[in-house]
Amino acid sequence: MKLFYQIEKKDLQLEIKINPNTKILIVVEGNDDLKFFEGYLKHLIKKGFISDIFQIGQTYGKDKIRPHLENLENRSEFENITAILILFDSDNSYEDTFKTISKATEDFKPTPQIVLMPAFNDTESGTLEDLCLKILEEDAYLKMSDNLVNEVEKIENLTEHTPHYHKKRMSTYFSIQEKFVGKYIGFNRKAFNYDSEHLDPLKKILQELYDKNK
Repeated sequence: MKLFYQIEKKDLQLEIKINPNTKILIVVEGNDDLKFFEGYLKHLIKKGFISDIFQIGQTYGKDKIRPHLENLENRSEFENITAILILFDSDNSYEDTFKTISKATEDFKPTPQIVLMPAFNDTESGTLEDLCLKILEEDAYLKMSDNLVNEVEKIENLTEHTPHYHKKRMSTYFSIQEKFVGKYIGFNRKAFNYDSEHLDPLKKILQELYDKNK
């Protein structure tokens, strides 16, 4: 069961196909977000928390949110859509990112609900990597990989962590494990516990959307 509403064709172009039973669209930014949260939706469906009235797609950037939504709006199947959830990184500033997305979605109907990672509707800044690292916080491999990253930074004479510290931690965690090496979050989503308490706020949001729109 695939929950994507974007289908890749042979010429590498993306064709939008909204399922007849879809009522809620989730819009994310990149491919890792797409695959990670598709896995999470499947997990919640399997456990009976929601059903397959959700579909998910990606915009490839904040600046493409509005054109993406307008493209969806032009589809005949869009008339069945009753809710849209925009799920993005808050990056360096929750407030700035929220304002940017709010402006991009101004006057669009149905009014999109904006939820930002890593804490979901909190003021915490960060990314999908930060969320994933929280999920893995007790993982022995993460502790080993963090030690390695910190030792490398000492060799490089860095007095503070770089802006990409979370990406270095995440990629090193995957690289030291044979079953995960060479791939990133989207293709390694089995590394993460989808029952983690750090995903509970998102589960609550999705369940509320489901209850209102089923």
